[in-house]
Amino acid sequence: MLIESVRVIHDTEGLRTTLVFDGDSLQIEYPYKAASFTVLYASKELSADGVIERLVANSAQPKRILVITRDRMIADTITVFGAEILSPDAFWKWIERCRDVSSSILARQWDAQKERWGQKLDW
Repeated sequence: MLIESVRVIHDTEGLRTTLVFDGDSLQIEYPYKAASFTVLYASKELSADGVIERLVANSAQPKRILVITRDRMIADTITVFGAEILSPDAFWKWIERCRDVSSSILARQWDAQKERWGQKLDW
């Protein structure tokens, strides 16, 4: 559900998105076949937090990275490298705003399509 929820931000705002989860072994997935939407599963030896820290530390542009966390220690580490932090609550509000935008766009497209068909279709 989280991956699908985050997808609306990726699609609506056109942002490169990477989700990092704890896992058994390092795995990289592209669930929507887009290189700009990545899901990483950290290995047991290196937690998701460790992967996030390394991604930020090794980034050429850490100021363009936004990390969603409530963990104060991770937040402190990430900000030292220049990345931004957003709370989970603020993140969910952002998702809701993007859902509203996406729904509005789809409704306008649907209305335009109905006009092109020359008929009223209300399902």
